[in-house]
Amino acid sequence: MRMNKTVRCLMNLDPGRPILYLMLLMALAGCAPTLQLQNEASERYFDSPNFEDTALEGNRASGVLILVRTGYIQRDNQEKLSIYLGCDFTEPQSAKLLSANLVDSNGLKLEAADLGMDCPESLRRTASLRGSGYLHFYGDGVPKLALGETVLLHVSIEIQDSVYELSLPLTSKRVWVWPT
Repeated sequence: MRMNKTVRCLMNLDPGRPILYLMLLMALAGCAPTLQLQNEASERYFDSPNFEDTALEGNRASGVLILVRTGYIQRDNQEKLSIYLGCDFTEPQSAKLLSANLVDSNGLKLEAADLGMDCPESLRRTASLRGSGYLHFYGDGVPKLALGETVLLHVSIEIQDSVYELSLPLTSKRVWVWPT
């Protein structure tokens, strides 16, 4: 009985390298590494909404708390960066997202080309955030962002005819994603 090359290869695997083989299998299955952007204060808020975090005080001053759910560069389009937002309230009121931009440590600035946020009046700290939003950045500047360092997300929101400017520091971490 003749064995094909794949079977022979699998039989000769070194048992001392399981991590290497796992990474190889993940790559063969279409799993790939990507950078995920996150705001540490938002992450702490998602873990414990009742915890008063000093990093959120400036954000909370407007009465609407803007949180970063996640952000990442699209796998199929390296010139598109998407950031997804959530919002919560210190008192019931609605908010409108006016503009947003990203600035990296090298001074590269990208304006959000597509944005939206639905933060209707709701009760504070519900079981799940009712408000959500998105930001999409397009263009050849996206791959040039220094994502290995802290990037600042600047957001302008309008609440009851007043405009507020917020700055949220974003850090990145490498994660493995499966194809969808």
